[in-house]
Amino acid sequence: MPSNHKNPRIRQKIAQATARILVADPTLNPERVRCKVAAQIGVTNQRQWPNRAEVFAALALEQRLFRPEQPHFLHKLRKQALNAMRHFAKFQPHLVGSVWDGTADYKSCIQLYLFAETPDDVLLVLLEDNIPWNQYEKFLHYSNGNRQPHPVFSFNADDMDIELIVLPLEAYRNPPLDAMHEHPERGANMEQVEKIL
Repeated sequence: MPSNHKNPRIRQKIAQATARILVADPTLNPERVRCKVAAQIGVTNQRQWPNRAEVFAALALEQRLFRPEQPHFLHKLRKQALNAMRHFAKFQPHLVGSVWDGTADYKSCIQLYLFAETPDDVLLVLLEDNIPWNQYEKFLHYSNGNRQPHPVFSFNADDMDIELIVLPLEAYRNPPLDAMHEHPERGANMEQVEKIL
């Protein structure tokens, strides 16, 4: 068998194993889990790895079988995401990550991209509204090959964790890449989130 042959059984095995791990711990990064599973199985040729759609199809199946409450949690998370998006509307928020793609579980964090001239603009809103937050950095990749740090303000609302990932205004047209398939992760604006609720 040629080394670049796409074996559907191997792809399915990696996708299913990845999905099982993500159902057990939804806070894990799907791309890292996929890489680790492939390494454990001994598949080094990335052409034989499942793509994002295959992993998330397997994850959706696992959730339907073993987490029947998942749609309820997902709906609650999306409603809370919309509330946060309305609160930070002046920063053109976009919902990204598992809450947007539909694979979120009760442990999942709501992730919003906010576009601001400076992170201090977002910080000022948090201060004015007396929202306690934690601050850290996340490194994100871009289509030009750059890997850039971005400030993240995280807080809890109604027992749900929210991450505000602050991006510069120019990132609105050129957002960071999704870790799994290396395409720009545009996410969903408020109107798109409203439509799925």
